Amino acid sequence: QHLLHLPADLASGTYTWTVSLSTPESVAVPIARLSLTAPERVFARPEVTIPVDVLLGDVATLVGAEVDPDTSDLEPGTTLTVKLIWRSETETHTSYRVFVHLIGPQGTLVAQSDGIPARWTRPTTGWVPGEYVADVHSLAVPPDAPAGEYRLTAGLYTPARGRLRTPEGADAAQIGTALRLER
Repeated sequence: QHLLHLPADLASGTYTWTVSLSTPESVAVPIARLSLTAPERVFARPEVTIPVDVLLGDVATLVGAEVDPDTSDLEPGTTLTVKLIWRSETETHTSYRVFVHLIGPQGTLVAQSDGIPARWTRPTTGWVPGEYVADVHSLAVPPDAPAGEYRLTAGLYTPARGRLRTPEGADAAQIGTALRLER
C-alpha cells in the first residue's frame, strides 16, 4: 500500500493515475482515472465581528468568529452557531480536526463540536497557504446549564498527536470575551 498526497492547489479536471518502474526505459502504464472538483477558494480576508488572530502551530491562524445568537446573554436550551474563519499558513499532509468548546463557570466543558473543518467538507490537507476557510459549528447549551460566566474556545488537533499550540503555549484560542448565562 502507498499513501499518495495530491497537491492542495490541484485544479478541477480529470487526471490519469499511471505506474512505471524507476528505470530510464520504463513506460508509464495508465491504471485509473480520477475526476477532481477543487473547492472554491477565498483569498480576501473576510470581515469578522469577533477578531481573534491566533496562530495555531504553523498550520493556520484563527482569524475570527461570528456567533449567533448574540452571546451577551446566553439562555439554557439554546443552540449557538459559531462560524470560525481560518487562514491557512502552510500546506500540510496532516488532517487536523477543529474543536469548539463552551466552557462553564466552574471551568468544565458544557458543550462541544469537533470535526473536520466546514462540516467535514474541507480537510486541512486541501488548504492552500493564504486561503481563508469558513467553518460553522453548532453548540447546544444544556437546559440545566448553571448561571454564570462562560467562554468559547477553539483549536486544531489530531487524535494521535493532540492539540496545536499558540505562540504563547496555549492549546486553544479564546473567542471573544466572557459570555453570561442568566437563570
